[in-house]
Amino acid sequence: MSRLPSLFVAGFADGIRRFNALPANDPESHDVPLDLRTRFNYWKPAWWTIHQRLGVDGRPPVQVIYDLATVRAQGTTMDEIEVNARVFIEALSKKS
Repeated sequence: MSRLPSLFVAGFADGIRRFNALPANDPESHDVPLDLRTRFNYWKPAWWTIHQRLGVDGRPPVQVIYDLATVRAQGTTMDEIEVNARVFIEALSKKS
């Protein structure tokens, strides 16, 4: 079970790194973060459930996402991922 979150986060982190490396005027700089936002929004409730039911510390994978999202969040759709990840980490911290 612990391998699943790390596989998602590794792939997701690669997507954020790819976005962070794109020039601002690259056409993909609009589509990539939209796709990442959608994927993150589907992943969050599943990860919350795993955290709750199995009692695992859910913060580390979300922290990775947050740290990468902050690199180029301002003025992009990535800012939604940054804010959501921060709020998610805060909620996970209260439950720990």
